[in-house]
Amino acid sequence: MKILNHTKDIVEHDFGATIGNFDGVHLGHVAMLEQVREKCKSQNLKFVVITFFPHPAQILRAMRGFLVSGYEERRSLLKSLGVDYLIEIPFTRDFSATTATQFVEQYVQNVDRMKLLCLGYDFAFGAHKSGDYSTFDEMLKNSGIELVALKEFCGDKSEHISSSVIRELIRKGNVERISSFLGRHFSLKGKVVKGKGRGKGIGYPTANLQIAEELIAPSTGVYATKAVLRGKTYQSVTNIGFNPTFNDSLHMTIETHIFSSIDDFYDEEMTVIFLGKIREEKRFSGVDELKAQIAKDSEVAKAWSC
Repeated sequence: MKILNHTKDIVEHDFGATIGNFDGVHLGHVAMLEQVREKCKSQNLKFVVITFFPHPAQILRAMRGFLVSGYEERRSLLKSLGVDYLIEIPFTRDFSATTATQFVEQYVQNVDRMKLLCLGYDFAFGAHKSGDYSTFDEMLKNSGIELVALKEFCGDKSEHISSSVIRELIRKGNVERISSFLGRHFSLKGKVVKGKGRGKGIGYPTANLQIAEELIAPSTGVYATKAVLRGKTYQSVTNIGFNPTFNDSLHMTIETHIFSSIDDFYDEEMTVIFLGKIREEKRFSGVDELKAQIAKDSEVAKAWSC
């Protein structure tokens, strides 16, 4: 998969495309993308996804803690779906003022190699989301570009699947249900950084995960997890919270206790895969009570991940 900044950069092949943010690349996205891929294949066209970098919400609303998947993960997931070219249009304040008409002219209408454009059922674009399917329909008449409206995908229980719904589930800590929307377990990837060393001092060393500020994290609590480190997957238990027993943390931390013994891995990348929520975070009377509860949590987590 090649990553470019503009549709006009594709000069060697005719292509079909779709447009969206695709945060999380959930099952609704997958169903849509598979439709586009097969339509491209039937017409011998390259499969192109047009998206934005960074996410518009980062620029327009300075939002933090909202992305279901990081940009690297989004690229990886799109590549796995057979995307040939990923167009990541740089999203800036100036670009946000682009009208719907200007966008169609610059990125679609005047692109020689584009032969097919597939849009989601609720697609909206341009400054103040002033454009929709009808805008493309009007502007692309006699352009030689086929325009296709894709149907909405619903889950097994006819549930509406969207990135917004998934974000709300993550905020509630309902990580088990999320898997039925994503088609995989929710995960967080980041760098292991030094903490205060308390876990090691009480016999339960933890890896402190530092994630990008734009990523959303589950609500505070204790979770059964798997940790992926150096290409290997380990059973683990993860606490997200403020360490209320010690009452000295002003910032939320993500601390993972890996059941296997591993050499020092500070500053390395680690992915934490969330299997289910064990309990809420709570304050204990002292270290002994905390240790006893961690032991119980660990047993629950081990059974969960078997």
